[in-house]
Amino acid sequence: MSRPNASTQKTLITQALRAENNVSSAISQSQALEAAIDAAEHYMKALRLATVQKDKQSLDAKCKEWLTRAERIKTAKDWQPAACIQDRTSRPPISTRKLTTREEIILLEGAKLNGFIFPPWADPLNPLEFRHEDGAPPFTDKPDLHLSSLQRSIFNGWKRPAELLATKAEKTDGTPLPAILVSDKMDLVQDVLTDCSVVASLCATTSRLERGLDKVFLHNEDVTGFQLWQRLYRAFHHGDVLLTIGTGKLTEREETELGLVSEHDYAILDMKEAKGRRQMLVKNPWAGSDAVPEGTGHILASQKHLPPVPPGTFWMDCDNVLQNFENLYLNWNPQIFRCREDIHFTWDLSEGRGVAGCFVKNPQFALSTETGGTVWLLLGKHFETIEHPSSDDENPHVEPGFISLYAFNAGGKKVSLSDGALYRGPYVDSPNTLMRLEVPPKATYTVVVSEQSLASVTQNFTLSAVSTSPIQLSQARNKHMCVRKLQGTWTPSSAGGNAESARYPFNPQFSLEVSDTTDISLLLECPDTELATHVKLFYSNGARVSRIRSRDIITDSGDYRRGGSLAEKCDLEKGSYTIVCSTFAPDQLGRFTLWVSSSLPCQVKPLAAEAAGRRTVISDIGVLPPGRDRMLAPLETRRLTRVKFIARSRLSVIGNHPVGPSPVLMTIELGQGPYKEILATSEDGSHSDAISGIRVEDFDLHPGLEDKGGAWIVLERIGGPGGQVEDHFEVEALAEERVEIGEWIVEDV
Repeated sequence: MSRPNASTQKTLITQALRAENNVSSAISQSQALEAAIDAAEHYMKALRLATVQKDKQSLDAKCKEWLTRAERIKTAKDWQPAACIQDRTSRPPISTRKLTTREEIILLEGAKLNGFIFPPWADPLNPLEFRHEDGAPPFTDKPDLHLSSLQRSIFNGWKRPAELLATKAEKTDGTPLPAILVSDKMDLVQDVLTDCSVVASLCATTSRLERGLDKVFLHNEDVTGFQLWQRLYRAFHHGDVLLTIGTGKLTEREETELGLVSEHDYAILDMKEAKGRRQMLVKNPWAGSDAVPEGTGHILASQKHLPPVPPGTFWMDCDNVLQNFENLYLNWNPQIFRCREDIHFTWDLSEGRGVAGCFVKNPQFALSTETGGTVWLLLGKHFETIEHPSSDDENPHVEPGFISLYAFNAGGKKVSLSDGALYRGPYVDSPNTLMRLEVPPKATYTVVVSEQSLASVTQNFTLSAVSTSPIQLSQARNKHMCVRKLQGTWTPSSAGGNAESARYPFNPQFSLEVSDTTDISLLLECPDTELATHVKLFYSNGARVSRIRSRDIITDSGDYRRGGSLAEKCDLEKGSYTIVCSTFAPDQLGRFTLWVSSSLPCQVKPLAAEAAGRRTVISDIGVLPPGRDRMLAPLETRRLTRVKFIARSRLSVIGNHPVGPSPVLMTIELGQGPYKEILATSEDGSHSDAISGIRVEDFDLHPGLEDKGGAWIVLERIGGPGGQVEDHFEVEALAEERVEIGEWIVEDV
């Protein structure tokens, strides 16, 4: 080749390469077609100038390649810019986060499974590690795989591919034969492998790799056939998603009518859209003639204009899939993402697992992104060694439990309850679950791992986040720096019920001492899921709360709820307060944990019961009939004593109809008549109908007051001469020494 021809040929090849780049950057189908034709023409001109046979072959191949690509672009009905199509040959994203020592230990723990060791892969393996040295024994696994009785009955032994193919190799020239040679589409069926989901996944992965699991509940009201199809169709044909579907619980009649198997998994091998009909090629992994029972006829798609299918497969309209299957499993290819972060953690469920709806003991993580966009979270539960009780135990019943993910807009800080989640994933019994998040720019979400019925042992997990833009995954921070944990119980004497109960003040109470202005959070956690609980914070100078007034309530947890109750207050000022923990109804017994979290240190301690360390005396029932509004009873003590009186309504009626109690004032009087002396009074001298009773707080009661007219308990109601209410009251005395209460005397009008 002359030197001018060589220079021209080089220029043509450079122009062809530039045209190739133009195809990749084209924003319309016509631009891409024009650039592809230019590339083919430049390679063709360069071919005419080539004189070396090797160059001719290379340029001829390039000509044919770009002519074919130009024809494909011209006839494509769903063409899209190459910039929108991710590079399918690129490697999956790798987490760049440095692992802690504990995380490295977690990975090593997961490497040991059923007697085998699977070392973590940090880098691509050296091919020399797999080279068999002359004279060295071949590698042999030490542990044996556990087989069922059916599998053992047809088991011929463990053989290497060379041994299996030895017979066929004798008929050839002795060169090694391939272990598997596929000349057509590969087909797999379920035989002695008992897990249909495994075989269904293998069927779907004959042309695609299985990736992170996404589960769609097809009967969810938010799932529509059109939206689901639009989401999956293009991704499926790009090789970015693997699909399997599963039936729910079906009756025998439904199985017969539909021709589907109850709680069984199927593979989706193909998706087609023609003349407005959306159809899926479904495969039953079962082997045998009954893989597609006759009953499926009325739910199958029309087979006209569709290519023939192998045994065990059938076409079904998308709407019928939504109607007759319960779950759709989506396994996405992580190569469509550029960024990934992994975090490995241990969850010890053997010591005090959290209760449903309460997340204070759950693993929590902070997910943040600067640019925003779609983020996928994949939670994986590490496999563990299964202990087989005996060789005859076919299916040891092991409850897998359920896992789920929650996402909150909480700035990466820990949350206490499941309420208010932005995203809530389904609870699934598989080892993986996937959540898709739409995260705004510069946002930080809190991600919570949740479980139901997992074994009460230490469990290892991996949480992975993938996205097309940089993301950060880390441990969530505590919302408050200081956390106090206190235990308590509702006993027969302290289970007082809600604030409408007369026994509400009997509930467990705690004093809270705050030394400076602080934010505070009160979480009441109860392991008994049948108990609805509530927590209130009161102004009360750190003393027990005996009456409920709205002006004294600083904050509370709202409605009674099962599992846990949360009350929060920002900028709580310095002072002494009281916390009251209650159940919805009186006499509901159980244990609870009170978590007090604050931004500054504070003092929390339980308050003794109101009657603790005191003698209790209860009077007879005193009755105020209609038209009578005052009654009194004599008091006597033999020693000076500190005493408190509580008057409670026991019954109020008009005729035979119960009504609310009349407002009452209780006083302790010395003597009677115009020269009597008031020793103590209830409610600051005001009448009250508080359901928890009215109180005369602690005062000193002296002995030997008889010569001054004696001490008297006086109850006076607001009723008037025309009143029709009959009120029944009793008075409880709490004193350091014994106090005696005499019979009630009702005064005449």
